[in-house]
Amino acid sequence: GMADKGRGGSPSAPHRPFELGLPEDDEAVVHIAASRLSPNKSLLLQEAEDTSSSEAIPPPDRATSPVPFVAELDTFNADRFFMDNAMAVKAVLFTKKANVPSLWRELAQAHSQTTSFACVGHREVELLARFGLVEANLPRIILLSAGRREMYAGAIDFN
Repeated sequence: GMADKGRGGSPSAPHRPFELGLPEDDEAVVHIAASRLSPNKSLLLQEAEDTSSSEAIPPPDRATSPVPFVAELDTFNADRFFMDNAMAVKAVLFTKKANVPSLWRELAQAHSQTTSFACVGHREVELLARFGLVEANLPRIILLSAGRREMYAGAIDFN
């Protein structure tokens, strides 16, 4: 509620990025995220209340819904994105590519009810440093959920 404003804002613990050990390929990283973001799972929120039906939420009507919005972050707008509490989960792609991968936009559309999506380009050195990343680490995806940071680990298999 309003009483919480102003405390517990930024955790002082250092951010530890997950290690992916991937080829330098955004699509590959995003595919892993996609598998974790399957619409019938509530991402990272194991303690979230079970919805009575296991049906996936149907995607919003494309005719009426805006283009899925992926925030492109820089040092000036990042704080607003990270402090905004409208969505329970934030998913951030750190990329060397100039453009947001189309699959990332599709995920943003599919999860627009629950997750805020963003993209950080490799030139945003300051933002990368906040997450303990340098350009050589990219691409990476970091998920933030109610103050918890979720890192990807594990084998990647595209067969």
